[in-house]
Amino acid sequence: GCRHVVAGLKPGTAYMFAVCAENESGWGPWVSSPAYGLTRAAPPTRPTGLVAVRATVDSVTVRFRRPFSNGSDLTGYELTYEDEERQRHAISFKLDGGKNDKESAKMHSVSNELSTCTVQGLPAGSILHDVRVRAK
Repeated sequence: GCRHVVAGLKPGTAYMFAVCAENESGWGPWVSSPAYGLTRAAPPTRPTGLVAVRATVDSVTVRFRRPFSNGSDLTGYELTYEDEERQRHAISFKLDGGKNDKESAKMHSVSNELSTCTVQGLPAGSILHDVRVRAK
């Protein structure tokens, strides 16, 4: 038997494999039945380009570039931040119509590439540090 590992395939992608043999006289025919395989999905890449685009007395809106889903649909995002007392807070945003962690949390698609998250109900005058977004 012969074994060959094909590297560099994309996660969550279907591939067809076929093989033929070669000797001094040339190439033989392709195998009569190709093999099909599906690579496993991987976690999404990290969102990039995070920027605060709007702030009010009790809310903040951040925008970011959507990550690559790596073969599986994105189901949500998690936004974390530290307040002025360095307490870490996390809010989950669902993409499938599910309930967000906070009723005042809103998720919007700006385009196929950009999304925004708005968190309302923050204490007036909140100063946010170390804001992060990750995809689920």
